Amino acid sequence: MICDTDRALAAALLPLAGVAAVALGGSRASGLADAASDTDLYALCPTGVPDAAARVRALAPLADGGRVRRETAWGDEDHLHLDGRLVEIVYLDGSVLDVERFYDPGAEPTGYTTAFLHALAGAVGVADPDGTLAALQERLRAF
Repeated sequence: MICDTDRALAAALLPLAGVAAVALGGSRASGLADAASDTDLYALCPTGVPDAAARVRALAPLADGGRVRRETAWGDEDHLHLDGRLVEIVYLDGSVLDVERFYDPGAEPTGYTTAFLHALAGAVGVADPDGTLAALQERLRAF
């Protein structure tokens, strides 16, 4: 499921300020991927999303043609192609990762929080050096 390309992307992302873990999501994580599937990665950033320019510098050496495109329609993301295949990296900041506040029945979700939490619950860790993803997934078991 996790491939060398995923590991290389995680190795490029982890040194960036704020990135604590990288997880694989989407069809590849669920085992439903086919030849046309893209790669969905989540960079967990409990202390804030890294600067966009720093992300480009880290990812460009891996990207086809060195091209990395920032997207903001669904939050902070970077899109790039590796060997012709689309990779979408979603940066989840501390406000999304603050799961405890969503256990309050009166809490209002912000943006797509529930979708992101559901995606993270089923994500597969690519790199989780300090256990940030593992702790989040453990807490999400009861969400």
